Amino acid sequence: MPKPHWAPMTTDERMNGMVGVIIGVIEAGVCRVNDRQAHQTLLFAAVAHGAVRRAAGLTVANIGEEFAALRKVLVPYLEKKYGEEARSFRVAIDYAMAEAEDGSKYGHDNPSSSTSWDEYVERLAKQSLGETRERIAQRKQ
Repeated sequence: MPKPHWAPMTTDERMNGMVGVIIGVIEAGVCRVNDRQAHQTLLFAAVAHGAVRRAAGLTVANIGEEFAALRKVLVPYLEKKYGEEARSFRVAIDYAMAEAEDGSKYGHDNPSSSTSWDEYVERLAKQSLGETRERIAQRKQ
């Protein structure tokens, strides 16, 4: 079985910004699902983490592998910690993870855009918040 790309990294290299992403996922997916600021904070952490990864030469696929590994650990942990209540926020957790993964993979790389970084993140946070609410509503039906 091949070793994951992060195996040769030091602990500091592996954890670079990931703690902020994990906290952001919990905040945006569990504690403050309807809070635009929670989604914005998650995006900032994810984009920063991904920028370091991409600068180190990692690919979008490598970043996807990291998030797949994180999902395998974080989602069962939250389900164990919160029990039956976890089902009520499972969709929001999934969406927050996807939001973080996309932010890490692609960041903000549109220098020709007239949209500032703050406006861009604000728009993404509002979009994410709306989509999270829609998914939760659909799940309850």
